[in-house]
Amino acid sequence: MIKSLLFIAYTATSVVGLILLKIGSPALGRGRVGPVGWVPLLQLGAGALLYIGAFAIWLVILSRTELSIAYPVAVGLTLVFLSIASTLVLNEAIGAARLLGIALIFVGITLVAQAS
Repeated sequence: MIKSLLFIAYTATSVVGLILLKIGSPALGRGRVGPVGWVPLLQLGAGALLYIGAFAIWLVILSRTELSIAYPVAVGLTLVFLSIASTLVLNEAIGAARLLGIALIFVGITLVAQAS
């Protein structure tokens, strides 16, 4: 149960952190500072902190799980949920081939997790 919660926390912080980094990244090229210009910088900062937090959770996962299980499960969950979040938050398109790939990744995660 604790391992499952760690993987959920890792996936959530990674996905939200990456989405915030993506949303705030156009501010890097604009060089604007002002009331509106601070919002993307705050998004970048929050995204970076969440991503660093995900790394801290990853270290805990590594200390409690075999690497051959931890890595495919963590990366697979992040890929699946990042694709879903990108569609919902960033309006990125997911075609049939990508949906099939996501489904196959999820099947693989399930198989690897059951082997532990």
